[in-house]
Amino acid sequence: MFTDEVVMCPVIRVSDKLFTRLEKYVKGFGDTPCAVIERILDEYENIEKDQRTPPDQEPNSTKIKFWQEFSEFAISNNAPLQIRPPTRDQYYCDIRIGRSECHISLTVLTKKNQIGCQLYIPNKKTLFKEFLSNKETIEENLAIEGLLWEEKTNACRIQAFFPFDFENQNREDGFKWYLETANKFKAVFSKEN
Repeated sequence: MFTDEVVMCPVIRVSDKLFTRLEKYVKGFGDTPCAVIERILDEYENIEKDQRTPPDQEPNSTKIKFWQEFSEFAISNNAPLQIRPPTRDQYYCDIRIGRSECHISLTVLTKKNQIGCQLYIPNKKTLFKEFLSNKETIEENLAIEGLLWEEKTNACRIQAFFPFDFENQNREDGFKWYLETANKFKAVFSKEN
C-alpha cells in the first residue's frame, strides 16, 4: 500500500482586510496566497524577473559561477571574511560579521551594470537609528563616497555601489572592490568595534 508523505507547513492567519488586499494581486485560476506573497516579496527585495532562473537551470547559472569565482578569489587572497557562495541563482551573497542583528550582503545588479556592498539590518530599526546617529563618524571611517542610507518598514540598509560592466570588465576588478569594501564594512560594523 502506498501512502503520500504529509508535509506540515506553518499556518499564517491574516485578517479579512489583508486577505482582500492580497486578492488584488491574484493572477489566474491557480494562484495561491503563497504565490502572491512570494511575488510581493520578490518585488520588495528588488529581484528582477530576468535574475530568477528555473531550478533545473541553476547549476549552469551565471550568478552561481560568479559567486564561486569570487569565493575562490577571496580564498586565494587570504581574505579575512567567511564567504559562503550561494548554491541557487540569486543576486546576493551574505557575509556574517559576528552580529546576529545584521550582516553584510554583496549584490550583483546586472541591469544597472553595478555591484554593491551593504549592511543589511532586518527588523532592527533601533540599530539602524543608532548607526544613523553616528552617520558622520561612520562615513568618515568607511571612507566611501556616495553611501546610501535606506530605512524601510522591514529592513534597513547602508549601501555602497561600484559601476561594473559585466560584459567587458575583468571580474577581478569587482572582486577586489568587494573585498576592500566588505572589509571596511566589517571593521566599522562588527561588534568588536
